[in-house]
Amino acid sequence: MNYDLSPEHELVRSTVREFAEQRVAPVAAELDREHRFPYELVAELAERKTAEYQAWDRAREAEQREAESGEFFEAAAAEPAA
Repeated sequence: MNYDLSPEHELVRSTVREFAEQRVAPVAAELDREHRFPYELVAELAERKTAEYQAWDRAREAEQREAESGEFFEAAAAEPAA
């Protein structure tokens, strides 16, 4: 069984880890002391994830178009001439 993360899962992992280290860790103790939920940080993470996922989706769509284009031309070249 393969337990390696897919590129999509790796993107989620790295995005959340980076965000937690840069934005959550510095204020975690304060949030705990004040018994406060960081709604603003959750919204910020959602925005960051959305932007990264959109970039990821655009790259995947471009790769898919390239693959489909190549398959079309390969199929066309393999067809006998009429």
